[in-house]
Amino acid sequence: MRNSVPSYLDLMQNLPENKLLDRQKFPNLVIVGATASGKTTVAYQLSKVLGFGFIDIDQRIAEKTGRSIPEIFAQDGADRFREIETEILESLNGILNHVIVAGAGAIETPKNWEILKNIGPSIWLATPIAEIVSRLIK
Repeated sequence: MRNSVPSYLDLMQNLPENKLLDRQKFPNLVIVGATASGKTTVAYQLSKVLGFGFIDIDQRIAEKTGRSIPEIFAQDGADRFREIETEILESLNGILNHVIVAGAGAIETPKNWEILKNIGPSIWLATPIAEIVSRLIK
């Protein structure tokens, strides 16, 4: 994974802008994947290559609540976390030219999945489980 991301981004940087992304069809891109799959890293780099803004849903949730994601889960539970996540996603209505990072859990909630589909196409960042485990134990 680490080796493939830079080469992919290098390839994208060398494409003519009109070949890179049809901004009419793809006004935003949503990156989803498992914990430690590299979503934030890839999405941030991709936003720079595309000249798009970058939004991390978990970061927005932490900013809104003044608490970390683990604190929200521990104090309020998963259902409340998903409610806050929905509020953040709904606030993105009409946003254009952004790469948005959403955790794997966001697509487990039907309402959130519908919102994400309306924001833009979703790309599942497939990372081998061995790589995820390696990152989590570091």
